[in-house]
Amino acid sequence: ELSALTEFQLAQAEADNLRLDLPLGQRVEVLDEAVAHGTQLAVTCGPFNPGQKCYAVFLEPTTQMTEEERAQLAMARQCGIDDLLGMTAGQLVDLWDNFGLPRRGLESPDAFLEKAMQFLEAVRPEPLHVPALQLRPLIQGAEELFLLRQRHNAARTMHGISVQFGPTEGVVQDGAAQSSATAMLLCGKCGGVIRGCPIEREGQQFHFGCMPE
Repeated sequence: ELSALTEFQLAQAEADNLRLDLPLGQRVEVLDEAVAHGTQLAVTCGPFNPGQKCYAVFLEPTTQMTEEERAQLAMARQCGIDDLLGMTAGQLVDLWDNFGLPRRGLESPDAFLEKAMQFLEAVRPEPLHVPALQLRPLIQGAEELFLLRQRHNAARTMHGISVQFGPTEGVVQDGAAQSSATAMLLCGKCGGVIRGCPIEREGQQFHFGCMPE
C-alpha cells in the first residue's frame, strides 16, 4: 500500500505541470485571485486556447451533493430557462433523460419548466476563463498520467508552446518570447494591466471583474 501511495504521489507531482491540451471534463484545482479563498476545484468545459493561453472552466460546488443535484448541476452548466422555452414535452423528456434526471410527475411542458426553475438560471452561465498556469490537473490514478503526458507533449510540439518557471514563472510563451511591453494588455474599464486571461467584449480587453454587463 505504501508503494502504491508513493507511486500516486509521484504521478500527481508530474501531472501538476501537464497543463496543455487538458481533456474536456478534466478535474483541476484553480489557483487564482478570481475565486474565493485562493483555491477551488473546477472542471474544464472547453479546449486549451493557444492564443490566450487559458481554459474555460466551471467551478465545482464546495458542499456535498446528491446524485440528483449533480445531474441538475450538469444541466445548469449547459442550459438556461430560455433554452427550454418552446420545447415540446417529448423534447423535454429527452433532455431530462440525457442528464439522468427523474421525471416523476412531469408530463406537460409547464410542469418541466416549473421544475427547471428550481435549479436553472434564466440564461446559461458563462464559464470562468483561467490562465493555464493557474490550473493544477488532478488525477485519480497513476494511469491517467499517461494520457495527460501524451496530450501535453503533442500540444507543445504542435503549437510550439512551452511553460516556463523560475524567473519567468507565471508566463506561457509561444515560440520566440514576447517582450513585456508587447505582451502587456490594459483593461478597457479600469486601465489596469491584465495579468491573467483577458475577457474580450466589443473589440476591447477587460479584467474578468470589469467586463461590461
